[in-house]
Amino acid sequence: MKIACVQREIVVFPTDLALRRYQTEQALADGFCRTAGHLSISGLLRSLREAAVEPSAIRSSVSIVLARKQAVETARGHFDERGALAQLSASACEVVLEKLENELAQLPLQAEKILEWLRAYPSEHRLHQMGLLYEIWRVQGEQEGMLDAVEQHRRVLRLLRKDASDWPPFLKGVRRIVFRDVRWFSPFEEQVILRLNERLQVRVESALPASHSDVQSETLGQRVMAEIQTEPWAGWTEELGDAWVMESAEMLSGLERSSIDFSRSAGAYGEIEDVARRIVWYMEAHQTPPHQFAIVVPNMSMVQDVVPHVFGRFGLPYYFRRGRPVLSSPCVKAFMGWLAYPIEGDRDGLIDLIRHPAIRMEMREQQVENILKEHPHPRLPGFDLEWFKGTQRLSGAEGLERLDQWILEPEDHFNAKALESLRGVLEGLKEVSLPLSELIDLLAHLLENETIRPEESREQGIAVMNYEDAVGLAFDWIGFCGMNEGRCPEPVRQDALIPAAEREALRNELIDQQLELPMLALADPSVRMEQQRVRFLTALGMAREQVFFSYSALNEQGGEQMCGRFYRQIWMLAGWASEQEFALSSYDEWRMKRLPENSFLMRHAQRQKQVEPVERLPMPGESFLSWMPAALMRTEDEVLQCAVNHPQTAGQSDEAVPVEFEALAERIRMEQARADYLNQPEDERNELIYAGHLPDIAASIQDWLKVQRAISPTALEELTHCRYLFLMNRILKLRAPNELDDFPLPLDRGKLMHAIFDRVFKRLATGDPAVPSTLAWAVQDEAGWLLSDQPAADAVPLVRFHPEQKEAVLEFVEDVAREQITEAVAKQEALGHPAVWAVEQEKLIQSIRTAVAFDVEHSLAERRYPALFEFSFDESLGVSVAGVAIKGKVDRVDLVFDEAGRLDQLHVLDYKGSSREQSKTEFYMERVMSALDCQLPLYAFAAQHYFFGTFDTPEVNARTKAGYIITERDPSAFPGKRKKALISMDEPELTMGFKKALREQVDRMGAGDFSVDPYHAGFSNYQPLLRNRPIVE
Repeated sequence: MKIACVQREIVVFPTDLALRRYQTEQALADGFCRTAGHLSISGLLRSLREAAVEPSAIRSSVSIVLARKQAVETARGHFDERGALAQLSASACEVVLEKLENELAQLPLQAEKILEWLRAYPSEHRLHQMGLLYEIWRVQGEQEGMLDAVEQHRRVLRLLRKDASDWPPFLKGVRRIVFRDVRWFSPFEEQVILRLNERLQVRVESALPASHSDVQSETLGQRVMAEIQTEPWAGWTEELGDAWVMESAEMLSGLERSSIDFSRSAGAYGEIEDVARRIVWYMEAHQTPPHQFAIVVPNMSMVQDVVPHVFGRFGLPYYFRRGRPVLSSPCVKAFMGWLAYPIEGDRDGLIDLIRHPAIRMEMREQQVENILKEHPHPRLPGFDLEWFKGTQRLSGAEGLERLDQWILEPEDHFNAKALESLRGVLEGLKEVSLPLSELIDLLAHLLENETIRPEESREQGIAVMNYEDAVGLAFDWIGFCGMNEGRCPEPVRQDALIPAAEREALRNELIDQQLELPMLALADPSVRMEQQRVRFLTALGMAREQVFFSYSALNEQGGEQMCGRFYRQIWMLAGWASEQEFALSSYDEWRMKRLPENSFLMRHAQRQKQVEPVERLPMPGESFLSWMPAALMRTEDEVLQCAVNHPQTAGQSDEAVPVEFEALAERIRMEQARADYLNQPEDERNELIYAGHLPDIAASIQDWLKVQRAISPTALEELTHCRYLFLMNRILKLRAPNELDDFPLPLDRGKLMHAIFDRVFKRLATGDPAVPSTLAWAVQDEAGWLLSDQPAADAVPLVRFHPEQKEAVLEFVEDVAREQITEAVAKQEALGHPAVWAVEQEKLIQSIRTAVAFDVEHSLAERRYPALFEFSFDESLGVSVAGVAIKGKVDRVDLVFDEAGRLDQLHVLDYKGSSREQSKTEFYMERVMSALDCQLPLYAFAAQHYFFGTFDTPEVNARTKAGYIITERDPSAFPGKRKKALISMDEPELTMGFKKALREQVDRMGAGDFSVDPYHAGFSNYQPLLRNRPIVE
């Protein structure tokens, strides 16, 4: 509707966007538009405030926040640590002060009485302290020559009481003010309009049809009533709104519902994708330009990052009604992250920042390499790093220096303007020095509502807005998104500032004093729900041709989500739930025609016909699909996905696979082939090169085996745990760098434990003055080995423990352990976070003491003597199994002599952490027979060959036991674990089963079979490499 030109008429629009859009449409229709006399409601109030208040008396946004901090600090001193507000943090009190000022500013003429009522409560009462806090805030402002919002509004009303000749220039000569598309007036707005109405003709035009406007005015207690609706709604929209308000499906019985559509999506990102698809389809089907589309969401934070990405992929122009948030700028995010880094101290986070293209950094990858080398632990002392030294406390001026030092100047409009806003805030904080965390919080708070408008603000793209701004506009197509439970509508919560009962008491007190109050002043929280209903209704009225409702049925983690009440109500009225027979929307018909008969859409529609109407669900969006069928593809990345999953159908798309994606598509197909291989039963699988079947390299593997000469038991265990890992780690020498943690890595802890045991026993075997002992040796004659008190050629020194020396031995053990630990720390070996290691090292020492104590107490009675320590051997020893020569290092071999002093048995022992512990002896045996444990049998074979000259014969196996010394701090639990972990090598089928299993793995390796399956999990997590489900031992 074109506004008639009346001499000196002002037209007030509900939002800045409604004003700009009206002016644009008028200019396009008539070739020009008189913009004089056009204001938004916020512009009108701002112009009045500027006329009534000296600019020097109005604080900037930065100074307001700083002044609040000062007022709260002063007030908390008066609270004397008593009362409700005294228990709140300073930041929480700042929020209370801000909310209280906003509440009082709505009633500037009644504010004094309200403050008197607050202060009448006892001194420790929450309301009294709120009143005191505000009084301090106001006095502080007066001392600085600044006016609070209450006084500013009071002066506006005082200005409007004056003679019209004293009014500001923009009001002089005005005869009429027209307020367009009004939903309701806030208490202060109402008071302003009533004052204007005393001198001017005021016309109020409602955003709602007359029937709704009258009800809404009564419900919200509006004293300024609308005379007419600004723009009539589309007939079907008004009928839908009537039915929704009255909750009557019968009111829609004659309505053609093709203009109403519903959907549900998977995830917030998926929901915007589904909306983008519908928009593209509607544009093509109806030749509708982008500026005739709008998306309405409950909260802009839901989409401020998603819309740019999704709409960019789909090639859709868009604009945010208020512009893009400054805090969503990658450059601002980079600066805030860099500034806050030393508080976080996360190494990987620092690496991400170093690689961020907005950070000014030379030799990025070299810097990353240096970080990884110098700081192996995931937590860093952030403030100790050169980049962040001295930043525990910063001023705004220092923040500006860091901004110029570390952030590159962007070339695009959005990031350049966002940094300009950031600089402006830092300028305002130049003289303010704060702890770093407080400065960061303050910056985030001050930038929270700052936005950047597009460089070309023609607003010709798809409008993205919240319900607050969805008024006074018209679009052909409107999509209501994010209509989830808890968001649309938002739950109305009790006001913690002044609860409902106290608000009612205050209202009654003011009314008793003959003070006139707007109905929305100090209103019950239930009013906020009515306001949400009005916002939704006016947003609905913007649609001219098509309206679409959607919600996200799944969250980002895959959890189920429910639709909100508004969605459910509309669905029950106008969706499939309202009729026995239902028809598909034009969009859904288009989709189904392009898909096979048994598509996911067809199956869903058929299921809905079989259930009760009230149980029906809307059609799903494509976001539920893992990949996009060729017939529905809209973007290049979807073409890529299709080429990967169904290359034979990719050519059916209008889009071709981009050249740069072809290699990537091939790689993804490889992954799919591997996944298919792993999902097949093992006996039904066909060899697959992508799963590690590499027959073409079999000859090379045989050559590699010849070059090796010998292989260690540890390497063979890698082979039996996963042949693919053996190929990566042992043959190709590809190893992932250790990702260190606060706790020492098991491998590093194990190395240190072995080193301590080795030093302890070697010093005891050679006679250490710290422990008086009787030395012993194992010497060899023609009949074999025997125990001797005298050394001889090639004699093996033995450790002979005496129980009565237990305390001296344990003291010696602890001294040696601490010496070894000190040496390890001096070498900067990775032992975890110092604080964690301080605890872990005591656990390690106690475990070693417990193991040695057991030997001191029992070895002499058992005639068992620790003999060999860290015994190294290679192929020259002559141990060969499954065609492979064996080399390695045996942790320890104990010799057991008979009563005559002749060698009777070998105990081959290996030190291990708790990861090797099994609940039964049989389980240790099962691991050996399946060759998952190669160390026990192969170390036993090596010890047999050394002492008996042969290995793995029935005779020597009967004289050999092999097992683990499992770390255990509890002396009472250690003997059981020691006994359980010691197995006899002559157990039936033990060594035969082991050799057979090992032979099978070696033969597969020789044939080039390095399958990713099976994968027996160990310490390290190789799932990301193997993409295979591990067998957890």
